[in-house]
Amino acid sequence: MIEKKQEEKIVWKDAKRVFFWYWKLTKKYSHWFGFSLAAYGIAAVTSQVYSTLILKHIVDIISASSPGWSNQLQTQIILLAGVLFLQNILFRLGDLALRKYQVPGRAHIAKYIFRIIQGHSYDFFSNTFVGSMVSKAKRFEDGFGTLSDNFIFTFWWESVVLISMLIVLTMISWPLALIFIVCIVLLFMVTVPALKERMQYDAKEGEASSKLTGYFSDTISNVLNVKVFSSAFFEIKNFNKVVNERRDIENISYKIGNKLIAIQAGLGELVGMLF
Repeated sequence: MIEKKQEEKIVWKDAKRVFFWYWKLTKKYSHWFGFSLAAYGIAAVTSQVYSTLILKHIVDIISASSPGWSNQLQTQIILLAGVLFLQNILFRLGDLALRKYQVPGRAHIAKYIFRIIQGHSYDFFSNTFVGSMVSKAKRFEDGFGTLSDNFIFTFWWESVVLISMLIVLTMISWPLALIFIVCIVLLFMVTVPALKERMQYDAKEGEASSKLTGYFSDTISNVLNVKVFSSAFFEIKNFNKVVNERRDIENISYKIGNKLIAIQAGLGELVGMLF
C-alpha cells in the first residue's frame, strides 16, 4: 500500500513537470492557442447546445401547428443551416490554429532534445542504450501534440458544453441546475480515483514501450556482436521477456481504461436520463 502511494506521488510529480514544461512552450504561441480555444469553444456551444435547442424548437413548431407555423419552421431551418455552416468554419479555423502552434512546438522540442543530448559526456553515451534514449525522445516530442489535443477536445470541450448546459438549465429552472451541479460533482468524485490509477499505468506502459523499442533497436545496432559471440538465443530470451512485461502492463491499463469509460458512460447516461 505504501509503495503504491509512493508510485502515485512519483507519477503525479513527473506529470506536473511535463505539463508545466509544455505549458511554458505553449505560452510562446499563446495567441494561436487562445484562438484555438475560442474557435473550438464556440463550436462546442453551437454544435452541442444551440443546434439542439433549435431542433427542439422545430419539433415544438411542428407539434403545435399554430397559425403561421410554416414560416416559423422555415426560419428555424435557415437558422439551423447557418449554425451548421458556422460550426464547420469554426472547426476548420480551430484545426488551423492547432497546426500553427503544434508544428513549431514539436520542432522546438526536437531541437531542444538534440541540444541537450549533444551536451552529455562520452560516458553518458557509453552507459546509455541508444534505442531506449531515442524512443523516450520521440515520446517526449509526440507528447506535446497528444497533451494539447486531450486538453482541447476532452477537458476544454466538455467544460464549455457543461457550463453552457448549466446556463440553459439555470434560465429554465435553478433547482434543476442545482441538481445538475450535484450530479457533475459526484461524477468527478467517482472518476478521479480511476483516472489517477489509469495515469499510473499509462506511465508504466510508456516506460515499457520505450524499453521494448530500445532493446529492439540496440540489438539490431549491435547485431555484429550478437552474431560473433553466438548470443542470439540469449537476446531472443531477453526480448521475449521485455515483450511479455509490456503485454501484461497493457492488459492492466486496458482493463482500468475500460472501467473508467464504463463509469463515465454509465453515470453520464444516468444524468442524461434525469435531464
